[in-house]
Amino acid sequence: MTLLMISAMALIMLIFMPGMYNSKKWNTLIYAVSILVFVLSFAGLRDQILSVTEST
Repeated sequence: MTLLMISAMALIMLIFMPGMYNSKKWNTLIYAVSILVFVLSFAGLRDQILSVTEST
């Protein structure tokens, strides 16, 4: 869940403060990684990947 919040925060920060990094390459990389982390962490939360339950 932390990854979900941090990736969303990174996107919001770049949207509201685009001058934080002057390089367009860095901004594009941060956008791409943030979106990828958001989607993967959301899918992981939905599928409960890290929840280990043993059936008896």
